[in-house]
Amino acid sequence: MRKSFAFVLFSFLVAYLFSEVPLFGRSSFRESVQVNQQSGILSYTEYVRIGEMAQPKLSEGVLELQREPELRSFMRDALNSPSNQRVLYEMALRAPESGGLFYATRMTIRCMEIAQFTDLGTQVQTPHKAEMDGGKYLLMSQAAEKLRMKCSSFTPEEISEDHILTVFGSEFSKIDPLISAMNALGSNYNFNDMETMRSQVAEIVKLGDPFLIDDVGKRMVLAKDPESGKIGYQFSGKFYFPESGEEVARAIYLLPCGLGMQCDQDEFKLAIKCAATGACYSGRMDYVRHELANRPGAFDRTMELYREMVEAVKSGDEKKFMH
Repeated sequence: MRKSFAFVLFSFLVAYLFSEVPLFGRSSFRESVQVNQQSGILSYTEYVRIGEMAQPKLSEGVLELQREPELRSFMRDALNSPSNQRVLYEMALRAPESGGLFYATRMTIRCMEIAQFTDLGTQVQTPHKAEMDGGKYLLMSQAAEKLRMKCSSFTPEEISEDHILTVFGSEFSKIDPLISAMNALGSNYNFNDMETMRSQVAEIVKLGDPFLIDDVGKRMVLAKDPESGKIGYQFSGKFYFPESGEEVARAIYLLPCGLGMQCDQDEFKLAIKCAATGACYSGRMDYVRHELANRPGAFDRTMELYREMVEAVKSGDEKKFMH
């Protein structure tokens, strides 16, 4: 069975098998990041040089962003958008100091998953089956079209595992705060060194990035029961065994939604589920409500935990996640 890319990537992080080839020049957002909002597709060699960043070919519609908060906010908004992701990709590669490499690899990983594990990338339109409900077919078709739109401007090279790992492992990933935080929590997770784990979780809470938390959220609440030695979840001073911790896990799944990640029907994983299987939901909350429908009160308890988690991140209270 083919390993999931997430596992492959995690293995590379743990083993520190990063490329030594410096693909990205350190162009600073503070000097002014320029990107053509009407950009056509630039080839890989047109915007990347070994050891330095090639200037993109700009025409009209140049966007200048002077400060990190503006740039990161722009990238988050663009990553949320259902439209073509090319402009964001080109900008993100030039802004590792603002988390740009994390954003760039996140979008190309998603498009790689479409190419490798579904037929969506090769279909012109969603095949219709005689027994298929018309309304369901429409939802599947709309989801598939939006996914194709997001990924249409990436080359096969850009969404290949080798290329993504090279980007993720370049020397400039070391100055990307989001990659650094994800790598630290993933490669040094040790229940015998709680002090280090607390500092790693504190850094993620401080960054407060919804896409980072979407990737590492469950690790923020993993805990070891001191009496039984079992691994479960912990939040707000309470330990949950795996069999009783579904509400915590669901709340963590929803947490990015309260921090700025778009979680409607266009959210990537929900869109793939809809396009590929016909299981369509209006958003993550709708999906969680459906999954907990047979457990009276479970959705309300999940929402209470979710709201408490959102407040903890926004107020910088990392102790809620790990004492």
